[in-house]
Amino acid sequence: MSKTIASFLVHLVRGSTFFMTASRKVMTHGKVMEFLDPTLTVNCPNSSLHFSCPTARAAHDPDHLFNGEPETIRWINSIPRDEVLWDIGANVGTYAIYAAVERKLNVVAFEPNAATYAVLARNIEMNKCGHLVSAFPIALSEHTCVDHLYMANSAAGHSMHAFGTSENALGHIENAIKQSVLGYSIDDFIRTFDILKPDHIKLDVDSIEDLIIKGGEKTLSENVKSILIEVIGNDLSAREKMLANHIESLGLKHDPEFSAPGDTRNILFRRFD
Repeated sequence: MSKTIASFLVHLVRGSTFFMTASRKVMTHGKVMEFLDPTLTVNCPNSSLHFSCPTARAAHDPDHLFNGEPETIRWINSIPRDEVLWDIGANVGTYAIYAAVERKLNVVAFEPNAATYAVLARNIEMNKCGHLVSAFPIALSEHTCVDHLYMANSAAGHSMHAFGTSENALGHIENAIKQSVLGYSIDDFIRTFDILKPDHIKLDVDSIEDLIIKGGEKTLSENVKSILIEVIGNDLSAREKMLANHIESLGLKHDPEFSAPGDTRNILFRRFD
């Protein structure tokens, strides 16, 4: 239904501007898009969050904030106020904004896709939480380098991208769109810049989780109290075992008691003192 109505409205706008010169037509279409400015408001227990939705996909995660990944919300709710959360693969900032506004956490967010990062920055602005959220349009990996982000769809809100490889968790990205991106290892990023070290990490990149962990071994072993990793893919059990062995070698242990009915695909590792 939404697609049918949207198509009708597009034809209506185009029909209403067919007599204009090419440049005037483009400017008018642009103004229509500016005036529409689709925004989704999500009501939370202590606040209302606002999300810019220039694409339908950009609206998906905010619209499913509480039922998409209930384990992620439960984990964020367990983090003490004022601690530092790194959101690696932040997308449009659904969980970063929630963590900052609702939970008053300090958030460092990473999103390398240019279109998605623009929406992330806009969402930080709309929710007036720039004092709590620092967002960077870079990728994290094993080494500091310049490489390409491979994407099946580069529009805002889409996922399943991969940095430095055309393979994501589901296999080869066909007809991949390439975007030049600056990449850092976690440890290099902290060494290079005056940035808040993570107490907790949310890792959701659908591809190179193992390389990101390799690039952050010092930080994970010395600073991180918990890490929540989304694991999906064709060989799920093998990927889970590989990541679990690596993370546990850094002193963080899998917490099986964290899982609850309705949880989807995130695994929690925490430091047990």
